[in-house]
Amino acid sequence: MIGFRKANRSDLEHVLDLIERGFSVQHNSVNYQEGKAHRVLFSYLYSRPSWRPEYLWLAEEDNRIIAAVGVFPHQLSFDGVCVPVWAISPVVTHPEHRGKRAAVGCMEQMFCDLKASGIPAVFLWGIPDYYPKFGFVPVLARYQTRITRKQLRRVERAEGRFREVETDDLPFLASLYTSFNRKYWLQPFRTERWWTERSGEFDIEGGDVKEVPFPKKENFKVWENFKGEISGYIYIQPDNARQRIYLPESIAVDLATAEQMVSQLVEALPEEMTLVVRGTPEHYMNMAAFELGGTHVHPAPLAGMIKVLDWASFLTKMEPVLEQRLSGFGPFSETLEYRLDGQGVRFVLDSGNVRIRLSESEITSKDVNVKLSRLILGIYNDDDWKHLSGNAAAYIGPVLFPRKYPFIWDVNYLY
Repeated sequence: MIGFRKANRSDLEHVLDLIERGFSVQHNSVNYQEGKAHRVLFSYLYSRPSWRPEYLWLAEEDNRIIAAVGVFPHQLSFDGVCVPVWAISPVVTHPEHRGKRAAVGCMEQMFCDLKASGIPAVFLWGIPDYYPKFGFVPVLARYQTRITRKQLRRVERAEGRFREVETDDLPFLASLYTSFNRKYWLQPFRTERWWTERSGEFDIEGGDVKEVPFPKKENFKVWENFKGEISGYIYIQPDNARQRIYLPESIAVDLATAEQMVSQLVEALPEEMTLVVRGTPEHYMNMAAFELGGTHVHPAPLAGMIKVLDWASFLTKMEPVLEQRLSGFGPFSETLEYRLDGQGVRFVLDSGNVRIRLSESEITSKDVNVKLSRLILGIYNDDDWKHLSGNAAAYIGPVLFPRKYPFIWDVNYLY
């Protein structure tokens, strides 16, 4: 019989063994190295001072851990307003115990516990034909833009240079990152302290793992213009075996700067190498790579997905976002409703103030969950939109729920 419980510190070595085996197809296969890389990653994450064993839910059978599901406390920035949306990882089952719904049981227990503790929503990168059955709504496809030296169109002489990061740069990097909190929808929240902690981990032993940002100092560069101002940065992830250089995270203050940064990077590449910029088509570095001759690609199978655990709590935390969007309107008093299958939400709007009322104590309809998630996150389609009603729907609705293109760094969403 399978039992479920939260982890304690004495479980960690067993959990790391499970992660190593669970992320390897077969012990003797060529993919076994991937399991070892995941072990390194989670060894690092579990050693951080902010992590707690109770962030792991375990499944046991015959006193043996056979599955685990974990979370990391996190916040996502919605138009500059930070909302607790905890990141899920890992979801792992021992290869010999798959098909027993052990990880599913861990996940269901996790949902109940997080909701009871006041966490309104969770996020993960996962397989879009699997996780939606548990209430996850795909909100972000994983995009990247590829460009080679042969594709590169020439730009004007660069007005800046790449250099290594210095301690004095950290406040500027923090400010640069935060300045995009509104433009890059769902960007993970970071403080200056976060940047200081990451810089202290440069060149940590075993830190060269793809999900850990800035593990090697030589792979993190800032872009400095000729006035001595930092106007961008990149994190480089070489993959010589595949003849690629990845940029899993990068920022430029504007498109012109991004074009100079991309151009200088690509010009320095051997002809057989490809620069791969991760992000979304609307991200400056991706836009620059495309404008300079690159190609946007959609490298599924993974997608970013959100599951709202408690709609009443989630919408209450979103009220400041909605109020900001209405701040430009003059005095008014309106009511909008979003309703489907007898369930839904009433938005009471009064001169910029927003009050939200659920039609039921909980939203249980799968269709309502999906459509309301897409409406709030700005990725709705015409069918989703038609369920919004009220006299003000036509002119206030698009302001309250603007179409957005979600964005989140997949390199560090765990923390």
